[in-house]
Amino acid sequence: MLRILLLAVLGADPGPWGEAQVGGAGTYGSGNTTQTYTGLGSASVSTFLHRLVDDGTPLSLQPYLQRAGAISGSLSLSGFTTESPGFQVPYQGTTVGGTISLDAYPGELFSLWASASFSYAHAQGADLASSGTEWLLPRAEIGPGIRVDDTRMTIGYTWAPTITDGSYDGRGFGQLYLRVTTVIAQRLYLSALGELILSGGRGRLELAVFPSRVLGLGATIEYAKGALYYDSHEVYGQWQPSVSLSWWITWWLGLGLEYRFTHTEQVLGRGASVNSHRGAVALTFRLD
Repeated sequence: MLRILLLAVLGADPGPWGEAQVGGAGTYGSGNTTQTYTGLGSASVSTFLHRLVDDGTPLSLQPYLQRAGAISGSLSLSGFTTESPGFQVPYQGTTVGGTISLDAYPGELFSLWASASFSYAHAQGADLASSGTEWLLPRAEIGPGIRVDDTRMTIGYTWAPTITDGSYDGRGFGQLYLRVTTVIAQRLYLSALGELILSGGRGRLELAVFPSRVLGLGATIEYAKGALYYDSHEVYGQWQPSVSLSWWITWWLGLGLEYRFTHTEQVLGRGASVNSHRGAVALTFRLD
């Protein structure tokens, strides 16, 4: 897969600076009586809207510091299986999807983020019908903003309905969010997100420090309460702390590692709480 992706990108015009990435993740989750295993693979290709300059700043921060907008596309495939003594057969499913996005600076003061995606999910087993259930998940997001020096503020809207076996569910009026991102002294990255979701909200704080131009250490904490899952209106509370490492082995090859812990429970306590552990690895390639 990696060889095919690289050949496809190298055979095309990568623009001023192209960037390709492949990644994978594995998740293990446990509840009072359940065990869940998840696998995820993805591939993406981006092209920056103007050429990056190697100015001695951390390689991971150069696109942001130099206001290098990008056009990106990605494909992903995931699968899961959940086992429980209460299930006659395991509950299992797959999801496949794709995304295209634009990150741009239309003027000195203004910024724009836009994306569109579509996913198909299918699950069967547990107490579902023998043929299972299908979900169609269209998504569209628009996020205009302003940027002053190295600080960017975006106010965005996400349209995220669910179509379950042909039945449309708009899931409310959509999701509104506010994101503020800044870089301090060209070494410290900070980002805060507040988002309104169906029956609740989400908050996330991200921090990354770059002790050298090739190394980055990151940490994230997120809490959400609301209808978190596309296939249900049940309200859950969820904590997600994570830590990450980025290392540019050479100027054109980067390695990313992440560990994430997730604790999820139903707000009214009617269901079992679930703890999951996720490990992810990604390789990033820059093409000049």
